[in-house]
Amino acid sequence: MPAAMVLDINMPRLDGFGVLKGMKALGIAVPTLVLTARNQSSDVQEALKLGASDFLAKPFQDQQLLARVGRLVRRPVARPAATQLLPARPPATII
Repeated sequence: MPAAMVLDINMPRLDGFGVLKGMKALGIAVPTLVLTARNQSSDVQEALKLGASDFLAKPFQDQQLLARVGRLVRRPVARPAATQLLPARPPATII
């Protein structure tokens, strides 16, 4: 599991709301920052309702993004008891 995820709402095929719905349905709990040009109150409410941890609208300052992602990776993740019994996976290699 990643320590945190930055997700845009406006993506082709499956939008950010669909990703959040799928994660919620599967019980995947990854701290998620929604970063998007959409800043309507209804978009913020929907993202948070679906499990997003934070919401940042474009345009933004680089320091805002860094501070919010830093807060996400420091936040403890509540995991279901069954996943706590699984052995930890080695970190993925990014190429």
